[in-house]
Amino acid sequence: MPAQNQKMATDVAARGAAALRAGDWEAARSAFERAVAEAEPPEALDGLARALWWLTDVEGAVSYRARAFTGYRRRGDRVTAARIAWWLVREYATVLQNRPAANGWLARARRLTEPEPTAATRGWLALAEAELAPDPADHRRHAEAAYTLAREAGDPDLEIYALGHRGLALITAGQVVAGITDLDEAMAAAGEANAPETIGDTLCRLMTAAELVGDPDRFSRWNRALEVFMAEHRHVPLYGFCFTCCGEVAAGAGQWEEAEGFYTRAVRQLAQAGHGARCAHPVTRLALLRIRQGRFAEAEGLLSAYRDLPEAVEPLAALLLARGQAAAASRLLQRRLARLGHHTLPAAPLLSMLARARAASADLDGARDAAGQLAELAERSGLDWVRGLAALAAGRVAAAQPRTDDADQHFDRAIAAFEAANRPLERAVARRELARLWAQRRPDLAAEEARAAYQEFERLGARLEADETAALLRSLGVRGRTGPKRLGQLSQREREVLELVAEGLTNAEIAARLFISTRTAGNHVSNLLMKLGARSRTEAAAMVLRDPARSGSGTGISPHAPRR
Repeated sequence: MPAQNQKMATDVAARGAAALRAGDWEAARSAFERAVAEAEPPEALDGLARALWWLTDVEGAVSYRARAFTGYRRRGDRVTAARIAWWLVREYATVLQNRPAANGWLARARRLTEPEPTAATRGWLALAEAELAPDPADHRRHAEAAYTLAREAGDPDLEIYALGHRGLALITAGQVVAGITDLDEAMAAAGEANAPETIGDTLCRLMTAAELVGDPDRFSRWNRALEVFMAEHRHVPLYGFCFTCCGEVAAGAGQWEEAEGFYTRAVRQLAQAGHGARCAHPVTRLALLRIRQGRFAEAEGLLSAYRDLPEAVEPLAALLLARGQAAAASRLLQRRLARLGHHTLPAAPLLSMLARARAASADLDGARDAAGQLAELAERSGLDWVRGLAALAAGRVAAAQPRTDDADQHFDRAIAAFEAANRPLERAVARRELARLWAQRRPDLAAEEARAAYQEFERLGARLEADETAALLRSLGVRGRTGPKRLGQLSQREREVLELVAEGLTNAEIAARLFISTRTAGNHVSNLLMKLGARSRTEAAAMVLRDPARSGSGTGISPHAPRR
Protein backbone atom coordinates (compact mmCIF):
# COMPACT_ATOMS: atom_id res chain seq x y z
CA MET A 1 0.00 0.00 0.00
CA PRO A 2 1.67 3.31 -1.04
CA ALA A 3 2.58 5.47 1.96
CA GLN A 4 1.00 8.50 0.29
CA ASN A 5 -2.35 6.73 0.02
CA GLN A 6 -2.06 5.60 3.61
CA LYS A 7 -1.41 9.15 4.83
CA MET A 8 -4.26 10.56 2.75
CA ALA A 9 -6.62 7.91 4.09
CA THR A 10 -5.51 8.69 7.65
CA ASP A 11 -6.10 12.43 7.19
CA VAL A 12 -9.53 11.92 5.64
CA ALA A 13 -10.46 9.42 8.38
CA ALA A 14 -9.52 12.03 10.98
CA ARG A 15 -12.00 14.45 9.37
CA GLY A 16 -14.62 11.72 9.45
CA ALA A 17 -13.98 11.11 13.14
CA ALA A 18 -14.42 14.82 13.84
CA ALA A 19 -17.72 14.77 11.94
CA LEU A 20 -18.88 11.79 14.02
CA ARG A 21 -18.11 13.64 17.25
CA ALA A 22 -20.09 16.62 15.94
CA GLY A 23 -23.05 14.47 14.96
CA ASP A 24 -22.72 15.30 11.26
CA TRP A 25 -23.43 11.81 9.95
CA GLU A 26 -23.49 12.67 6.23
CA ALA A 27 -20.15 14.44 6.40
CA ALA A 28 -18.74 11.51 8.35
CA ARG A 29 -19.96 9.03 5.76
CA SER A 30 -18.52 11.04 2.90
CA ALA A 31 -15.12 11.35 4.57
CA PHE A 32 -14.90 7.70 5.57
CA GLU A 33 -15.99 6.52 2.12
CA ARG A 34 -13.05 8.46 0.63
CA ALA A 35 -10.67 6.99 3.20
CA VAL A 36 -11.88 3.46 2.48
CA ALA A 37 -11.47 4.03 -1.25
CA GLU A 38 -7.87 5.13 -0.71
CA ALA A 39 -6.53 2.42 1.59
CA GLU A 40 -9.21 0.62 3.67
CA PRO A 41 -7.65 1.23 7.10
CA PRO A 42 -9.75 -0.40 9.84
CA GLU A 43 -10.39 3.02 11.45
CA ALA A 44 -12.08 4.18 8.24
CA LEU A 45 -14.07 0.95 7.88
CA ASP A 46 -15.23 1.25 11.47
CA GLY A 47 -16.00 4.96 11.10
CA LEU A 48 -18.03 4.34 7.96
CA ALA A 49 -19.95 1.60 9.75
CA ARG A 50 -20.79 3.94 12.61
CA ALA A 51 -21.89 6.72 10.24
CA LEU A 52 -24.11 4.29 8.33
CA TRP A 53 -25.64 3.07 11.60
CA TRP A 54 -26.56 6.60 12.60
CA LEU A 55 -28.08 7.01 9.13
CA THR A 56 -30.23 3.88 9.82
CA ASP A 57 -28.40 1.58 7.39
CA VAL A 58 -27.98 -1.29 9.85
CA GLU A 59 -27.00 -3.93 7.30
CA GLY A 60 -24.38 -1.65 5.78
CA ALA A 61 -23.03 -0.86 9.23
CA VAL A 62 -22.79 -4.56 10.11
CA SER A 63 -20.97 -5.33 6.86
CA TYR A 64 -18.33 -2.62 7.31
CA ARG A 65 -17.85 -3.37 11.00
CA ALA A 66 -17.17 -7.02 10.19
CA ARG A 67 -14.43 -5.86 7.80
CA ALA A 68 -13.08 -3.50 10.46
CA PHE A 69 -12.94 -6.42 12.91
CA THR A 70 -10.70 -8.32 10.50
CA GLY A 71 -8.45 -5.32 10.04
CA TYR A 72 -8.00 -4.70 13.77
CA ARG A 73 -7.43 -8.39 14.51
CA ARG A 74 -4.71 -8.63 11.83
CA ARG A 75 -3.11 -5.50 13.24
CA GLY A 76 -3.05 -7.12 16.68
CA ASP A 77 -5.49 -4.63 18.27
CA ARG A 78 -7.52 -7.19 20.14
CA VAL A 79 -9.29 -4.67 22.40
CA THR A 80 -10.89 -2.75 19.53
CA ALA A 81 -11.66 -6.02 17.75
CA ALA A 82 -13.37 -7.30 20.91
CA ARG A 83 -15.47 -4.16 21.17
CA ILE A 84 -16.58 -4.54 17.56
CA ALA A 85 -17.36 -8.22 18.14
CA TRP A 86 -19.56 -7.26 21.11
CA TRP A 87 -21.37 -4.69 18.95
CA LEU A 88 -21.99 -7.26 16.22
CA VAL A 89 -23.36 -9.73 18.79
CA ARG A 90 -25.81 -7.08 19.96
CA GLU A 91 -26.95 -5.96 16.52
CA TYR A 92 -27.44 -9.48 15.21
CA ALA A 93 -29.32 -10.55 18.34
CA THR A 94 -31.58 -7.53 18.92
CA VAL A 95 -32.05 -5.81 15.56
CA LEU A 96 -31.49 -8.37 12.83
CA GLN A 97 -32.98 -11.21 14.93
CA ASN A 98 -30.25 -13.57 13.71
CA ARG A 99 -29.26 -15.64 16.73
CA PRO A 100 -26.88 -18.00 14.85
CA ALA A 101 -24.88 -15.01 13.58
CA ALA A 102 -24.86 -13.51 17.09
CA ASN A 103 -23.56 -16.81 18.49
CA GLY A 104 -20.90 -16.91 15.78
CA TRP A 105 -19.61 -13.46 16.69
CA LEU A 106 -19.64 -14.38 20.36
CA ALA A 107 -17.36 -17.29 19.48
CA ARG A 108 -15.09 -14.88 17.58
CA ALA A 109 -14.94 -12.64 20.64
CA ARG A 110 -13.96 -15.59 22.82
CA ARG A 111 -11.05 -16.43 20.51
CA LEU A 112 -9.68 -12.93 21.02
CA THR A 113 -9.03 -13.78 24.67
CA GLU A 114 -6.55 -16.52 23.70
CA PRO A 115 -3.78 -16.97 24.73
CA GLU A 116 -2.98 -13.84 26.81
CA PRO A 117 -6.09 -11.65 27.17
CA THR A 118 -5.99 -8.12 28.52
CA ALA A 119 -8.57 -6.88 31.01
CA ALA A 120 -10.27 -4.75 28.34
CA THR A 121 -10.52 -7.67 25.90
CA ARG A 122 -12.07 -9.89 28.57
CA GLY A 123 -14.37 -7.03 29.58
CA TRP A 124 -15.85 -6.61 26.11
CA LEU A 125 -16.24 -10.39 25.90
CA ALA A 126 -18.12 -10.37 29.22
CA LEU A 127 -20.41 -7.67 27.84
CA ALA A 128 -21.05 -9.79 24.74
CA GLU A 129 -21.88 -12.76 27.01
CA ALA A 130 -24.34 -10.51 28.88
CA GLU A 131 -26.12 -9.61 25.64
CA LEU A 132 -27.04 -13.24 25.00
CA ALA A 133 -27.63 -14.36 28.60
CA PRO A 134 -31.27 -15.56 28.80
CA ASP A 135 -31.38 -15.54 32.60
CA PRO A 136 -31.28 -12.19 34.50
CA ALA A 137 -28.90 -13.71 37.06
CA ASP A 138 -26.44 -14.70 34.31
CA HIS A 139 -26.85 -11.29 32.67
CA ARG A 140 -25.99 -9.60 35.96
CA ARG A 141 -23.01 -11.92 36.56
CA HIS A 142 -21.50 -11.12 33.16
CA ALA A 143 -22.20 -7.39 33.61
CA GLU A 144 -20.47 -7.41 37.00
CA ALA A 145 -17.45 -9.11 35.43
CA ALA A 146 -17.39 -6.50 32.66
CA TYR A 147 -17.54 -3.71 35.24
CA THR A 148 -14.65 -5.12 37.29
CA LEU A 149 -12.53 -5.56 34.16
CA ALA A 150 -13.41 -2.07 32.92
CA ARG A 151 -12.16 -0.58 36.16
CA GLU A 152 -8.98 -2.59 35.87
CA ALA A 153 -8.45 -1.53 32.27
CA GLY A 154 -9.42 2.11 32.79
CA ASP A 155 -11.91 1.92 29.90
CA PRO A 156 -14.71 4.48 30.55
CA ASP A 157 -16.97 3.30 27.73
CA LEU A 158 -16.82 -0.31 28.88
CA GLU A 159 -17.48 0.80 32.47
CA ILE A 160 -20.54 2.85 31.47
CA TYR A 161 -21.97 0.03 29.34
CA ALA A 162 -21.38 -2.45 32.18
CA LEU A 163 -23.09 -0.22 34.73
CA GLY A 164 -26.10 0.14 32.44
CA HIS A 165 -26.32 -3.61 31.91
CA ARG A 166 -25.93 -4.41 35.59
CA GLY A 167 -28.44 -1.76 36.64
CA LEU A 168 -31.11 -3.04 34.30
CA ALA A 169 -30.41 -6.65 35.32
CA LEU A 170 -30.87 -5.71 38.98
CA ILE A 171 -34.17 -3.93 38.28
CA THR A 172 -35.39 -6.86 36.20
CA ALA A 173 -34.68 -9.11 39.19
CA GLY A 174 -36.73 -6.79 41.42
CA GLN A 175 -33.77 -5.10 43.13
CA VAL A 176 -34.97 -1.66 42.15
CA VAL A 177 -32.97 0.63 44.43
CA ALA A 178 -29.62 -1.01 43.61
CA GLY A 179 -30.44 -0.99 39.89
CA ILE A 180 -31.38 2.68 39.85
CA THR A 181 -28.13 3.49 41.66
CA ASP A 182 -26.13 1.79 38.90
CA LEU A 183 -28.03 3.64 36.17
CA ASP A 184 -27.56 6.96 37.96
CA GLU A 185 -23.82 6.30 38.14
CA ALA A 186 -23.71 5.37 34.46
CA MET A 187 -25.42 8.64 33.55
CA ALA A 188 -23.13 10.62 35.85
CA ALA A 189 -20.11 9.08 34.09
CA ALA A 190 -21.52 9.70 30.60
CA GLY A 191 -19.37 12.79 30.15
CA GLU A 192 -16.29 10.54 30.18
CA ALA A 193 -17.53 8.46 27.22
CA ASN A 194 -15.46 8.49 24.04
CA ALA A 195 -18.40 7.70 21.73
CA PRO A 196 -21.93 9.10 21.55
CA GLU A 197 -23.26 5.56 21.13
CA THR A 198 -22.24 4.86 24.73
CA ILE A 199 -24.45 7.68 26.02
CA GLY A 200 -27.31 6.66 23.76
CA ASP A 201 -27.21 3.07 24.96
CA THR A 202 -27.26 4.20 28.59
CA LEU A 203 -30.26 6.44 27.94
CA CYS A 204 -32.02 3.51 26.29
CA ARG A 205 -31.50 1.40 29.41
CA LEU A 206 -32.69 4.29 31.55
CA MET A 207 -35.94 4.48 29.57
CA THR A 208 -36.44 0.72 29.78
CA ALA A 209 -35.92 0.90 33.54
CA ALA A 210 -38.50 3.70 33.82
CA GLU A 211 -41.02 1.47 32.08
CA LEU A 212 -40.24 -1.55 34.26
CA VAL A 213 -40.38 0.44 37.49
CA GLY A 214 -43.53 2.25 36.38
CA ASP A 215 -42.42 5.45 38.09
CA PRO A 216 -40.91 7.98 35.65
CA ASP A 217 -40.42 10.51 38.45
CA ARG A 218 -37.52 8.43 39.77
CA PHE A 219 -35.65 9.14 36.53
CA SER A 220 -36.84 12.71 35.89
CA ARG A 221 -33.47 14.14 36.92
CA TRP A 222 -32.08 12.91 33.60
CA ASN A 223 -34.83 14.36 31.40
CA ARG A 224 -32.74 17.34 30.38
CA ALA A 225 -29.79 15.14 29.41
CA LEU A 226 -32.12 13.02 27.32
CA GLU A 227 -33.62 16.04 25.55
CA VAL A 228 -30.21 17.52 24.74
CA PHE A 229 -28.81 14.24 23.45
CA MET A 230 -31.86 13.60 21.26
CA ALA A 231 -31.71 17.11 19.83
CA GLU A 232 -28.00 16.83 19.01
CA HIS A 233 -27.80 13.24 17.78
CA ARG A 234 -31.24 11.96 16.76
CA HIS A 235 -30.37 8.57 18.25
CA VAL A 236 -32.65 6.27 16.23
CA PRO A 237 -33.02 3.40 18.73
CA LEU A 238 -33.94 5.95 21.38
CA TYR A 239 -36.89 7.08 19.27
CA GLY A 240 -38.29 3.58 19.35
CA PHE A 241 -37.39 3.12 23.00
CA CYS A 242 -38.62 6.54 24.14
CA PHE A 243 -41.95 6.47 22.41
CA THR A 244 -42.71 2.88 23.40
CA CYS A 245 -41.64 3.35 27.01
CA CYS A 246 -43.41 6.69 27.30
CA GLY A 247 -46.49 5.02 25.89
CA GLU A 248 -46.32 2.34 28.59
CA VAL A 249 -45.97 4.95 31.33
CA ALA A 250 -48.87 6.98 29.90
CA ALA A 251 -51.07 3.88 29.53
CA GLY A 252 -50.39 2.88 33.12
CA ALA A 253 -51.37 6.36 34.30
CA GLY A 254 -54.65 6.17 32.38
CA GLN A 255 -53.64 8.61 29.64
CA TRP A 256 -54.67 6.27 26.85
CA GLU A 257 -54.91 8.79 24.05
CA GLU A 258 -51.38 9.98 24.79
CA ALA A 259 -50.22 6.37 24.96
CA GLU A 260 -51.72 5.64 21.56
CA GLY A 261 -49.88 8.63 20.14
CA PHE A 262 -46.57 7.41 21.54
CA TYR A 263 -47.07 3.88 20.22
CA THR A 264 -47.99 4.99 16.72
CA ARG A 265 -45.03 7.36 16.59
CA ALA A 266 -42.72 4.53 17.69
CA VAL A 267 -44.07 2.28 14.96
CA ARG A 268 -43.62 5.02 12.38
CA GLN A 269 -40.08 5.86 13.48
CA LEU A 270 -38.99 2.23 13.40
CA ALA A 271 -40.50 1.76 9.94
CA GLN A 272 -38.79 4.86 8.61
CA ALA A 273 -35.45 3.95 10.17
CA GLY A 274 -35.47 0.33 9.11
CA HIS A 275 -34.41 -0.66 12.62
CA GLY A 276 -35.97 -3.51 14.52
CA ALA A 277 -37.44 -2.97 17.95
CA ARG A 278 -34.80 -3.30 20.66
CA CYS A 279 -37.38 -3.65 23.43
CA ALA A 280 -41.07 -4.63 23.35
CA HIS A 281 -42.39 -3.97 19.87
CA PRO A 282 -44.77 -0.98 19.99
CA VAL A 283 -47.32 -2.84 17.85
CA THR A 284 -47.82 -5.37 20.65
CA ARG A 285 -48.34 -2.58 23.19
CA LEU A 286 -50.84 -0.87 20.91
CA ALA A 287 -52.68 -4.19 20.51
CA LEU A 288 -52.96 -4.52 24.30
CA LEU A 289 -54.42 -1.02 24.46
CA ARG A 290 -56.96 -1.95 21.78
CA ILE A 291 -58.02 -4.99 23.82
CA ARG A 292 -58.58 -2.81 26.86
CA GLN A 293 -60.72 -0.59 24.66
CA GLY A 294 -62.77 -3.61 23.57
CA ARG A 295 -61.53 -3.33 19.96
CA PHE A 296 -60.66 -7.00 19.52
CA ALA A 297 -60.70 -7.18 15.74
CA GLU A 298 -58.19 -4.32 15.50
CA ALA A 299 -55.98 -5.97 18.11
CA GLU A 300 -55.98 -9.25 16.19
CA GLY A 301 -55.09 -7.42 13.00
CA LEU A 302 -52.18 -5.69 14.69
CA LEU A 303 -50.88 -8.93 16.16
CA SER A 304 -51.19 -10.99 13.00
CA ALA A 305 -47.60 -10.36 11.91
CA TYR A 306 -46.13 -10.34 15.42
CA ARG A 307 -47.69 -13.37 17.12
CA ASP A 308 -44.33 -15.13 17.51
CA LEU A 309 -42.72 -12.29 19.47
CA PRO A 310 -42.31 -13.01 23.20
CA GLU A 311 -43.95 -9.69 24.05
CA ALA A 312 -47.06 -10.69 22.06
CA VAL A 313 -47.98 -13.23 24.76
CA GLU A 314 -49.56 -10.63 27.04
CA PRO A 315 -52.04 -9.23 24.48
CA LEU A 316 -52.75 -12.70 23.08
CA ALA A 317 -53.54 -14.01 26.57
CA ALA A 318 -55.67 -10.94 27.25
CA LEU A 319 -57.69 -11.71 24.11
CA LEU A 320 -58.24 -15.29 25.24
CA LEU A 321 -59.35 -14.17 28.70
CA ALA A 322 -61.73 -11.59 27.25
CA ARG A 323 -63.35 -14.36 25.23
CA GLY A 324 -63.70 -16.69 28.19
CA GLN A 325 -60.88 -19.05 27.17
CA ALA A 326 -59.17 -19.05 30.55
CA ALA A 327 -57.54 -22.48 30.23
CA ALA A 328 -55.92 -21.57 26.89
CA ALA A 329 -54.72 -18.25 28.31
CA SER A 330 -53.24 -20.08 31.29
CA ARG A 331 -51.25 -22.46 29.08
CA LEU A 332 -49.91 -19.61 26.96
CA LEU A 333 -48.85 -17.62 30.03
CA GLN A 334 -47.18 -20.61 31.69
CA ARG A 335 -45.04 -21.26 28.61
CA ARG A 336 -43.89 -17.65 28.51
CA LEU A 337 -43.18 -17.50 32.24
CA ALA A 338 -41.12 -20.69 32.02
CA ARG A 339 -38.72 -18.85 29.70
CA LEU A 340 -38.95 -15.42 31.30
CA GLY A 341 -38.67 -16.54 34.92
CA HIS A 342 -41.39 -16.21 37.54
CA HIS A 343 -39.33 -13.98 39.82
CA THR A 344 -38.55 -11.10 37.48
CA LEU A 345 -40.26 -7.74 37.27
CA PRO A 346 -41.46 -8.24 33.66
CA ALA A 347 -43.27 -11.36 34.92
CA ALA A 348 -45.56 -9.35 37.22
CA PRO A 349 -48.36 -8.53 34.72
CA LEU A 350 -48.20 -12.07 33.35
CA LEU A 351 -48.46 -13.58 36.85
CA SER A 352 -51.44 -11.33 37.55
CA MET A 353 -53.15 -12.53 34.40
CA LEU A 354 -52.24 -16.13 35.21
CA ALA A 355 -53.80 -15.87 38.69
CA ARG A 356 -56.98 -14.53 37.11
CA ALA A 357 -57.04 -17.25 34.44
CA ARG A 358 -56.49 -20.04 36.97
CA ALA A 359 -59.16 -18.69 39.29
CA ALA A 360 -61.58 -18.54 36.37
CA SER A 361 -60.71 -22.17 35.59
CA ALA A 362 -61.41 -23.18 39.23
CA ASP A 363 -57.70 -23.94 39.71
CA LEU A 364 -57.49 -22.20 43.07
CA ASP A 365 -54.23 -23.87 44.08
CA GLY A 366 -52.60 -22.63 40.88
CA ALA A 367 -54.09 -19.16 41.33
CA ARG A 368 -52.84 -19.07 44.93
CA ASP A 369 -49.36 -20.04 43.74
CA ALA A 370 -49.29 -17.21 41.19
CA ALA A 371 -50.55 -14.76 43.82
CA GLY A 372 -47.80 -15.91 46.19
CA GLN A 373 -45.11 -15.34 43.57
CA LEU A 374 -46.50 -11.85 43.00
CA ALA A 375 -46.36 -11.18 46.74
CA GLU A 376 -42.69 -12.21 46.85
CA LEU A 377 -41.90 -9.96 43.89
CA ALA A 378 -43.78 -7.08 45.52
CA GLU A 379 -41.78 -7.49 48.72
CA ARG A 380 -38.47 -7.62 46.86
CA SER A 381 -39.17 -4.70 44.51
CA GLY A 382 -41.03 -2.42 46.92
CA LEU A 383 -43.15 -1.17 44.00
CA ASP A 384 -46.73 -0.11 44.71
CA TRP A 385 -48.12 -1.35 41.42
CA VAL A 386 -46.73 -4.84 42.05
CA ARG A 387 -48.16 -4.75 45.58
CA GLY A 388 -51.50 -3.89 44.01
CA LEU A 389 -51.34 -6.80 41.58
CA ALA A 390 -50.42 -9.18 44.42
CA ALA A 391 -53.29 -7.98 46.62
CA LEU A 392 -55.75 -8.13 43.72
CA ALA A 393 -54.73 -11.70 42.92
CA ALA A 394 -54.98 -12.71 46.60
CA GLY A 395 -58.42 -11.12 46.78
CA ARG A 396 -59.66 -13.03 43.77
CA VAL A 397 -58.42 -16.30 45.23
CA ALA A 398 -60.05 -15.56 48.60
CA ALA A 399 -63.33 -14.49 46.97
CA ALA A 400 -63.51 -17.76 45.00
CA GLN A 401 -63.51 -19.86 48.17
CA PRO A 402 -66.75 -20.90 49.90
CA ARG A 403 -65.95 -19.17 53.17
CA THR A 404 -63.51 -16.32 53.51
CA ASP A 405 -63.30 -13.23 55.67
CA ASP A 406 -60.29 -11.47 54.22
CA ALA A 407 -61.08 -11.01 50.52
CA ASP A 408 -62.36 -7.47 51.09
CA GLN A 409 -59.14 -6.61 52.95
CA HIS A 410 -57.08 -7.79 50.01
CA PHE A 411 -59.16 -5.68 47.62
CA ASP A 412 -58.88 -2.64 49.89
CA ARG A 413 -55.08 -3.04 49.93
CA ALA A 414 -55.08 -3.35 46.14
CA ILE A 415 -57.12 -0.16 45.77
CA ALA A 416 -54.73 1.75 48.06
CA ALA A 417 -51.64 0.41 46.28
CA PHE A 418 -52.95 1.26 42.81
CA GLU A 419 -53.91 4.71 44.06
CA ALA A 420 -50.34 5.26 45.28
CA ALA A 421 -48.95 3.98 41.98
CA ASN A 422 -51.35 6.10 39.87
CA ARG A 423 -52.83 3.07 38.12
CA PRO A 424 -56.48 4.04 37.52
CA LEU A 425 -57.47 1.02 35.40
CA GLU A 426 -56.25 -1.51 37.93
CA ARG A 427 -57.74 0.53 40.80
CA ALA A 428 -61.13 0.48 39.09
CA VAL A 429 -60.84 -3.29 38.54
CA ALA A 430 -60.15 -3.77 42.26
CA ARG A 431 -63.17 -1.63 43.15
CA ARG A 432 -65.35 -3.63 40.80
CA GLU A 433 -64.14 -6.90 42.36
CA LEU A 434 -64.89 -5.50 45.81
CA ALA A 435 -68.38 -4.54 44.65
CA ARG A 436 -68.94 -8.04 43.33
CA LEU A 437 -67.85 -9.46 46.70
CA TRP A 438 -70.26 -7.19 48.59
CA ALA A 439 -73.18 -7.63 46.19
CA GLN A 440 -75.12 -10.03 48.46
CA ARG A 441 -74.32 -8.85 51.96
CA ARG A 442 -73.71 -5.11 51.48
CA PRO A 443 -75.54 -4.09 48.29
CA ASP A 444 -75.51 -0.36 49.11
CA LEU A 445 -71.71 -0.28 49.42
CA ALA A 446 -71.40 -2.59 46.45
CA ALA A 447 -73.36 -0.14 44.30
CA GLU A 448 -71.13 2.73 45.44
CA GLU A 449 -67.92 0.88 44.52
CA ALA A 450 -69.34 -0.39 41.22
CA ARG A 451 -70.52 3.08 40.25
CA ALA A 452 -67.06 4.56 40.94
CA ALA A 453 -65.43 1.78 38.93
CA TYR A 454 -67.84 2.28 36.05
CA GLN A 455 -67.12 6.00 35.87
CA GLU A 456 -63.39 5.32 35.75
CA PHE A 457 -63.75 2.71 33.02
CA GLU A 458 -65.83 5.10 30.95
CA ARG A 459 -63.33 7.91 31.42
CA LEU A 460 -60.53 5.66 30.25
CA GLY A 461 -62.49 4.16 27.39
CA ALA A 462 -62.18 0.62 28.81
CA ARG A 463 -65.23 -0.63 26.98
CA LEU A 464 -65.13 -4.28 28.04
CA GLU A 465 -64.64 -3.48 31.72
CA ALA A 466 -67.32 -0.79 31.60
CA ASP A 467 -69.87 -3.18 30.10
CA GLU A 468 -69.12 -5.83 32.73
CA THR A 469 -69.47 -3.26 35.51
CA ALA A 470 -72.71 -1.90 34.05
CA ALA A 471 -74.16 -5.41 34.18
CA LEU A 472 -73.14 -5.63 37.85
CA LEU A 473 -74.83 -2.30 38.54
CA ARG A 474 -78.04 -3.50 36.91
CA SER A 475 -77.97 -6.65 39.05
CA LEU A 476 -77.75 -4.36 42.08
CA GLY A 477 -80.83 -2.48 40.97
CA VAL A 478 -78.97 0.61 39.78
CA ARG A 479 -80.84 1.32 36.58
CA GLY A 480 -80.68 4.57 34.71
CA ARG A 481 -83.62 5.54 32.54
CA THR A 482 -82.51 6.03 28.98
CA GLY A 483 -83.86 8.32 26.35
CA PRO A 484 -84.36 12.03 25.72
CA LYS A 485 -86.12 12.64 29.05
CA ARG A 486 -82.81 12.25 30.82
CA LEU A 487 -81.09 14.87 28.68
CA GLY A 488 -82.65 17.64 30.75
CA GLN A 489 -80.62 16.55 33.79
CA LEU A 490 -77.33 17.44 32.10
CA SER A 491 -75.51 20.68 32.85
CA GLN A 492 -74.93 23.09 30.00
CA ARG A 493 -71.31 21.98 29.69
CA GLU A 494 -72.30 18.29 29.73
CA ARG A 495 -74.82 18.98 26.96
CA GLU A 496 -72.07 20.59 24.88
CA VAL A 497 -69.81 17.60 25.49
CA LEU A 498 -72.57 15.14 24.61
CA GLU A 499 -73.15 16.84 21.28
CA LEU A 500 -69.48 16.43 20.46
CA VAL A 501 -69.60 12.80 21.58
CA ALA A 502 -72.46 12.33 19.11
CA GLU A 503 -70.20 13.74 16.39
CA GLY A 504 -67.70 10.98 17.17
CA LEU A 505 -65.01 13.14 18.76
CA THR A 506 -62.49 11.66 21.17
CA ASN A 507 -61.86 13.15 24.60
CA ALA A 508 -58.77 14.92 23.29
CA GLU A 509 -60.72 16.39 20.37
CA ILE A 510 -63.50 17.49 22.70
CA ALA A 511 -60.92 19.13 24.95
CA ALA A 512 -59.42 21.02 22.01
CA ARG A 513 -62.86 22.12 20.77
CA LEU A 514 -63.96 23.42 24.18
CA PHE A 515 -60.56 24.67 25.38
CA ILE A 516 -60.48 22.37 28.40
CA SER A 517 -58.06 19.63 29.47
CA THR A 518 -58.41 16.07 28.20
CA ARG A 519 -58.93 14.87 31.79
CA THR A 520 -61.76 17.40 32.31
CA ALA A 521 -63.37 16.28 29.07
CA GLY A 522 -63.13 12.66 30.24
CA ASN A 523 -64.76 13.56 33.55
CA HIS A 524 -67.63 15.30 31.73
CA VAL A 525 -68.14 12.21 29.55
CA SER A 526 -68.18 9.89 32.59
CA ASN A 527 -70.66 12.12 34.42
CA LEU A 528 -73.06 12.44 31.52
CA LEU A 529 -72.98 8.69 30.88
CA MET A 530 -73.94 8.04 34.50
CA LYS A 531 -76.74 10.62 34.41
CA LEU A 532 -78.11 9.15 31.20
CA GLY A 533 -77.69 5.56 32.35
CA ALA A 534 -75.86 4.92 29.08
CA ARG A 535 -73.48 1.99 28.85
CA SER A 536 -71.33 3.52 26.12
CA ARG A 537 -70.60 6.65 24.16
CA THR A 538 -72.48 5.10 21.24
CA GLU A 539 -75.60 4.64 23.35
CA ALA A 540 -75.39 8.21 24.61
CA ALA A 541 -74.96 9.49 21.06
CA ALA A 542 -78.06 7.53 20.02
CA MET A 543 -80.08 9.39 22.67
CA VAL A 544 -79.07 12.68 21.09
CA LEU A 545 -80.18 11.48 17.67
CA ARG A 546 -83.53 10.32 19.10
CA ASP A 547 -84.18 13.64 20.83
CA PRO A 548 -87.28 15.20 19.20
CA ALA A 549 -86.10 18.68 20.21
CA ARG A 550 -83.04 18.25 18.01
CA SER A 551 -83.26 19.86 14.57
CA GLY A 552 -80.96 21.26 11.99
CA SER A 553 -81.33 24.85 13.12
CA GLY A 554 -81.56 24.50 16.86
CA THR A 555 -81.49 21.75 19.44
CA GLY A 556 -81.59 21.30 23.15
CA ILE A 557 -77.85 20.74 22.84
CA SER A 558 -76.16 23.36 20.77
CA PRO A 559 -72.76 22.73 19.26
CA HIS A 560 -72.38 26.49 19.11
CA ALA A 561 -73.10 27.15 22.78
CA PRO A 562 -70.76 29.67 24.44
CA ARG A 563 -67.52 28.11 25.66
CA ARG A 564 -66.64 28.47 29.28
